[in-house]
Amino acid sequence: IGNRNLHALTANQPHELKIDYKDIGETRFAQYSSFYVGPEMNSRFYITANSVSGDSMANHNGMQFSTKDQDHDPWSRVNCAHKGGWWYNHCHHANLNGLYLNGAYTSNYDGMDWNQWKGHFYSIQFTKMKIRPIIQFRQNS
Repeated sequence: IGNRNLHALTANQPHELKIDYKDIGETRFAQYSSFYVGPEMNSRFYITANSVSGDSMANHNGMQFSTKDQDHDPWSRVNCAHKGGWWYNHCHHANLNGLYLNGAYTSNYDGMDWNQWKGHFYSIQFTKMKIRPIIQFRQNS
């Protein structure tokens, strides 16, 4: 969908985010009561957590989107985006744009993972980010 479109969708109305992730025979989700992506010039990622399963995304809150050619991750020693773009913060605690590496792996920073669930060196099978507007009802006075 792209960060420009995510910003357009989330800029004028509050949105919530649900992340589904699964591995062989197991499914989990994390839910966030507030989700926003900043304008393209910085494409920062903002969430408010009310997650039900270990929150691996909190580490990425407020981070600028990084790609291989636009490294905004604060870790100057490594370009964490060498295999895919993400809101990296000293690489990641969650990487939903990572590669599917069929379970356990030993390479650095490139698997699709959710650290609080399977650990940093385990590539999960599937992820999906879903957003929807938060509908606010007005009370009649």
